[in-house]
Amino acid sequence: MSAGWWDGVLVGAAIGSAIAVVTVHHEVRGLVRAVEAEKATGARIESEWRRLEVARAAAERPERLKAVAARMGLAPPAVARIRRWEEQKP
Repeated sequence: MSAGWWDGVLVGAAIGSAIAVVTVHHEVRGLVRAVEAEKATGARIESEWRRLEVARAAAERPERLKAVAARMGLAPPAVARIRRWEEQKP
């Protein structure tokens, strides 16, 4: 009589273990998908950062700055208009 009781406990434990394994496996798959999505997002952000760095470097080139200043009607000041700034002593 006690052998049947133990058989039921063992079968229940085996079924419980199988369900736990399937549940954990499913959760791991979801986490792996989340990690892969974050890696892809990181790669996109890194690519955008590199693109922006190249654009910033191009915008800072002296030729580009001179062209923008010319379009805006800006020019270097005449030498006669340049004044030396001196700090006032108390």
